[in-house]
Amino acid sequence: MKTVAIVILLVIVVALLVKLRAVSRQTTRSVIRKAPTNSTPEGTTLQVGSSYQAVSFSYDANACSAVQAFGTRRFLVAAAPPIPLPDCTSSHCNCKYVHHPDRRVFDEDRRTPKSQRSKLYGNGGEQERRVKRDRRTTD
Repeated sequence: MKTVAIVILLVIVVALLVKLRAVSRQTTRSVIRKAPTNSTPEGTTLQVGSSYQAVSFSYDANACSAVQAFGTRRFLVAAAPPIPLPDCTSSHCNCKYVHHPDRRVFDEDRRTPKSQRSKLYGNGGEQERRVKRDRRTTD
């Protein structure tokens, strides 16, 4: 009788763990965030494909100073400020999100000049000693 009760209890625990795991997968798979806008009552929908997908603002010359202060800064989708911004002074906001696959900008080389010297090593006739030979002498 005790073994039947233990087996039933184990089945219930396993079923609860499987259910909790399925629920956590659904919530982390995609995040949808709505930002209210003046142009559409539904708002702008942002969907996340990866955990580092980012957005930046696209605006015209008549944009308010609040959005111009952000410039080309990229935000993770979950942390992006809503459009229109709370400090927006425009009567009709034309700002839009521009989607990027990653928050990082790949155009810039952020390495220090000292670390870039390692690429030039060997151009002046130096022997490359960083590559080790194999342990066996027959190789």
